[in-house]
Amino acid sequence: MDRMHLTPLSEMKNYKVSEEDPDVRGWDVVARNGERIGTVRDLLIDPSRMKAEYFTVRDGADRSYLVPAAAADLDTPGRRLFVSDRSLVEEDRDFERTPAARDAAHAGHTAHDTENTRMLRSEEELRIGRREVEAGEVVVAKHVETERVHEEVPLERERVRIERRPVDEMRGTADIGADEIRIPVVEEELVVEKRPVVKEELIISKERVSDTETVDTDVRRERFDVTGDTELLNEDPGTRRQRR
Repeated sequence: MDRMHLTPLSEMKNYKVSEEDPDVRGWDVVARNGERIGTVRDLLIDPSRMKAEYFTVRDGADRSYLVPAAAADLDTPGRRLFVSDRSLVEEDRDFERTPAARDAAHAGHTAHDTENTRMLRSEEELRIGRREVEAGEVVVAKHVETERVHEEVPLERERVRIERRPVDEMRGTADIGADEIRIPVVEEELVVEKRPVVKEELIISKERVSDTETVDTDVRRERFDVTGDTELLNEDPGTRRQRR
């Protein structure tokens, strides 16, 4: 089986096992019959799927094996991998070489064993999304202020006025003795009353406003570099534009 597209995890910079999955490197690999096969040394990753396809295993005699990830059951508490079928374990020949040797072997294989050789070109696409975040809050409340009010209010009061007038004519019979007249006198007094009266209201609502922000970032793209005897090329215009 061609496994040249697989890359050991130890050679992939800035990549590591997901936090949701255990890192099985250093775990023992055991067959279902109890036979110990060896210890996991590395994971072979399919870069296009970012998924571990095989575990590379070393035994006590420094022999290397490949264990398909799909055929291994994890015993997390015991830090072991159980292989469901021992016949699926095979010797690791390709990955005993250095990465440079593997690349050279792979290049030689594609150059001589295939008629059409393919090279993929990739580029980054910028995808911009939006999400709502809390930007803050507006608090609307009431408080009480006290104001001293000075207001002049007119009041009325009664006063007793006494006038003296001479009597020219004698009216009836005059009696001499003590007498008394009581005259009630009234006046207005202030009555102060306070009561709450609604004077104003606030209408509280929210509205959406639009704004514009500029995204300034870098995107990378691959370009084909064709060197050598370029006069031997017979390329279509589309390929030539891709190389520019």
